Amino acid sequence: MLQVARVYGVDEVLVVEPDEDRRTLALELGADLAIIPEAAAEIVLERTGSTGADAVIECAGFPETVETAVGFCRSGGTVCLVGIADGPVSVTPREWIAREVTVVSALAYLHEEFQIAMELIADGHVQVQQVHSSTVGLADLPAVIERLAGGSGETKILVDPTL
Repeated sequence: MLQVARVYGVDEVLVVEPDEDRRTLALELGADLAIIPEAAAEIVLERTGSTGADAVIECAGFPETVETAVGFCRSGGTVCLVGIADGPVSVTPREWIAREVTVVSALAYLHEEFQIAMELIADGHVQVQQVHSSTVGLADLPAVIERLAGGSGETKILVDPTL
């Protein structure tokens, strides 16, 4: 997401990530700053002159990160939900309405977006090798899911049914 944001002209990309290896990867891929969640609110306000971010892309999918994403956003800004929260999310309508935050979501992809993604990769604007942690067969999938649930720090694991 951060590489695509850069391609489309985003001036400053801040990544909030608890895992140190993923923060390092974010910096390698072009983030201006990769920060721990505990410091995020203060740093976002500092970097934005106390207004908040124009746009926040929530990729983690935890109920608490959805709530936090709205708090990082400026009045009139946009929050895009990409991560899928598997539990209820608390919403304070008064805060969302008073700040006129737009909340949108993205799930799966449109056919034309695959073409755009392939072009961005082919022309070198989006680097995918650093994001690819490993490729596993179906037989290894249960162990991989267990590793990920334990906070392995891996990013993208491809499943190849022919392995």
